[in-house]
Order: sequence, then structure tokens, then C-alpha cells
Amino acid sequence: MEGSMLGGQYMGFSHEKSLPLIQKLAETCKMFNGDFTLLWHNSSLISRKDRELYGKVLVGV
Repeated sequence: MEGSMLGGQYMGFSHEKSLPLIQKLAETCKMFNGDFTLLWHNSSLISRKDRELYGKVLVGV
């Protein structure tokens, strides 16, 4: 969930740091024949930076 990664009260990662971590989680799921499920709230797509990250995540997984 994007809120856990980007939210200051949780992990507080930058957009740049979040992308490789999300990709690694997706790769780990694939390695074990698991399903990678992405929960991204539409209210977190307001800023351009958030939309760009979301687009990169979709392309990368």
C-alpha cells in the first residue's frame, strides 16, 4: 500500500526509494510463484509525482 511507504507517519520513503522496493517485492512474489497485489488509493494520485510513481510501478511489475 502506497500509504505505508510514502506516508511520513509510517516508512516515509521518497518516491525514488519506493520504486526499487516495490519492484523487489514483486520479484520476490514471482520467485515463489505468488501473486503480487497492489493497493494504491486513488486519493494518492493527486500530485504529478505520485502519478508518475504509480505509472512506473505498473510498467515495472
